[in-house]
Amino acid sequence: MFKRIKCMNDVETITVENQFYFIRGIGVVDIVSGAEKIRVQSVFYIQDIDRNVLSYDQLITQGFTVKFTGDNCKVFPTFSVPLNNNIT
Repeated sequence: MFKRIKCMNDVETITVENQFYFIRGIGVVDIVSGAEKIRVQSVFYIQDIDRNVLSYDQLITQGFTVKFTGDNCKVFPTFSVPLNNNIT
């Protein structure tokens, strides 16, 4: 999934459950959200995690907008959120 990655060694991160993981790299990934492909920067590669995880807070910090509908979410790049302009 990584488009570019820079290898790192012995950098630790801690989770809410007080577990330590070693970050093995940091890079750029493309995610598909609806019909769009969105490039996310500064994504950690952690070898010990067996699934892909996106952090809502990190997406917001990078300028993305995340809209939730039920159990689904859609990620929008900066300034591209569709607006519903209703003039009454």
